[in-house]
Amino acid sequence: MALALLAATATVPAIARERSAKLTVNDVVARAHTVNDPPLSTKTRVEEWELSAEGLAGTQTIVRRGHDFTVTTRLGPFQSAWGRIGAQTWQQDENGVTLLDRERPDRVTARTMERVTSPLDAYAVLETYASGHLSRSYYDPRTFVLLRREKWFGGRFMSTVWDDVHPEGKGRVQAWHYDGEDVDGKRFDYRLRSEREGTLADDALLAIPHNRRTLVEFANAQRAARLPARFQHRRIRVRVALNRRVYDFLLDSGASGIILSSEAARQLRLEVFGAARASGAAPVTSGRAIVAQMDIGALRLRDVVVRTAPLGNEERRQRIWGLLGYDFLASCVLRIDYGHGTLDAYENGSVGVPPGATVVDLHLDNRVPETSVRVGDSVGDNFLIDTGAATTVLLLSRFVNAHRADVEDEGVGAVLASSGIGVAANGIGGRIGIRPIQVRRFRFANRTFEDTIIYAADSPHALGLDGIDGLVGADVLSRFTLFLDYANARMMLEPPGSRY
Repeated sequence: MALALLAATATVPAIARERSAKLTVNDVVARAHTVNDPPLSTKTRVEEWELSAEGLAGTQTIVRRGHDFTVTTRLGPFQSAWGRIGAQTWQQDENGVTLLDRERPDRVTARTMERVTSPLDAYAVLETYASGHLSRSYYDPRTFVLLRREKWFGGRFMSTVWDDVHPEGKGRVQAWHYDGEDVDGKRFDYRLRSEREGTLADDALLAIPHNRRTLVEFANAQRAARLPARFQHRRIRVRVALNRRVYDFLLDSGASGIILSSEAARQLRLEVFGAARASGAAPVTSGRAIVAQMDIGALRLRDVVVRTAPLGNEERRQRIWGLLGYDFLASCVLRIDYGHGTLDAYENGSVGVPPGATVVDLHLDNRVPETSVRVGDSVGDNFLIDTGAATTVLLLSRFVNAHRADVEDEGVGAVLASSGIGVAANGIGGRIGIRPIQVRRFRFANRTFEDTIIYAADSPHALGLDGIDGLVGADVLSRFTLFLDYANARMMLEPPGSRY
């Protein structure tokens, strides 16, 4: 997440309603599950859908057997997939990189129901989750068929409407068409074209796929390479040749993909596919493009799918043209030596744990690395490791609100804020309000920091991220020599004075 120091909460709209005295909310939910949930079967079923989204047309294939499933989406020239087998969920992005997800169960803490007449005649069931997410489902008052669902999370809203409903037997139904708007404001439309019983070949599609290809290639059968990098204010600029034209990119573990500035895409005359709204400090217009060749020193990437978006003001001032995020970082091991100003890449699987190193487990569910951080006596398990953020620690409001005693300012933060220091930050899409806090201590990995200035974001949805406690930026990371090893879901911190 490119961030340099220098959003309002979503509300549930009012709806026309009348109280129902006949059925309880549990009655309606139970009947709705019976009607709408697909029956579990030991036989494999295959559904073929047509879809449109982000201004592109495509197809989607869904393979199901019991609780297991695989969803493969082909949208324009791009292919992605996700699924679950047993207790393991997974996803494969458009560059063919497969990621195993960590389950994050979210339980319903409250459920209420109203009989409404607008936006349609229905039982409207509002569910509140422990995460703070909200979901409102509209069920037909006679058949209990699901007609519409609205969700609010991360300060964003999405809605889906189902129609063209057909009986599936045993009192169950399936909608052959649904459309709506996702959390980034992108319109989508899906229509079922066929369904059939699966074959042995379809059963194989339920397995977790390997990476579809080798995205990062090392030259001359080498397994390691020093990359052309320059360390500036603790952030790492990397020289990248795109179709033989050279640009500076920011090494940004806070980016969930490889991002190319919209201006650079125009200079390279890339075809940009689709148009959507992407999340950052503020929503921005984003598209997708394919770069035929990307060279980073001795590394080469071919036919790379990138996201195009306008970068932040700080990146534009510093002539940074893109962000090297998840797809690149997941395709090699990186060693970042802040003390000597070097950046080295190694083939995945070729690096062991250095002697005396501290191993930090990472979670990569959102295609960004997260780990635990202790602030005072409070621990947050979902702090983003962000090489692109020029700060110490940034707390998001969910952590601040849950642990107020440990994030009280010891005095210096208020002095800085009164002088206008550390009250804003730049990110993709614009500025966010923050405030400095002097905390007694916080602990990251194997080190405790005393009486340190960290920051808290004003908006509960700053940076467009959902479900994280905060981020650890380059001002802290630069105290270490570290390895990022996404393939093994770990970060390794070398002891002082070691030379790998």
